[in-house]
Amino acid sequence: MATVDINTGFATSVASGTSNISAIFSSVTGSTDLTVTDATLSTITITPSNPTLPRGSTVPATATGIFSDSTTQNLTNLVTWGSSDDAVASVSNAAGSQGEITAVDPGGATISATYLSTTGNTIVTVTPAVLVSIAITPGDPSAARGTTEQFTATGTYSDTTTADLTTTVAWTSSNTDAATVANVGGSEGEATALNVGTTTISAAIGNNNDAIVGTSL
Repeated sequence: MATVDINTGFATSVASGTSNISAIFSSVTGSTDLTVTDATLSTITITPSNPTLPRGSTVPATATGIFSDSTTQNLTNLVTWGSSDDAVASVSNAAGSQGEITAVDPGGATISATYLSTTGNTIVTVTPAVLVSIAITPGDPSAARGTTEQFTATGTYSDTTTADLTTTVAWTSSNTDAATVANVGGSEGEATALNVGTTTISAAIGNNNDAIVGTSL
């Protein structure tokens, strides 16, 4: 149930129950009963810690309880979740989605997880919506040699809003022998069919691994 350091008298609880602690000097003994209770909840941590989320996005949060015996337990479905400002970031208590944080509007909010009398917090920073995809229309068209085809690029953002990005994206053709596509001069997205064949028309924003690309054959 408990161990005790013979030099300092410092007792360490091991398991629930009662242990008799005694101290002996010469032939004189003193003793007391030490009752060891179940481990108690010490702290609650929330992950991710202090996340930054674009408007309209969601992220699942996890509440982990750390107990007095250093053990841990997932308390995500047991805690009561709360937000200091639902207009900035809300958090779900609904069955099956406990701890799901939704970024509502730019700003900062404290997300809390409470179990019994113990509370853990994390701060959520909400940034403006970010571009998540680009759709190109028309999709998979055909054009006679010598004619032109106007393509439109529509961006969808993390808050589900859309915007016409035709004049903002970088247009490319994978096969310039078959068709070229304009990037300047007020004719952005206008493809010219040059020879019989197939090409992929792409519209991109960003560079390298950060690029968001839409395509049409």
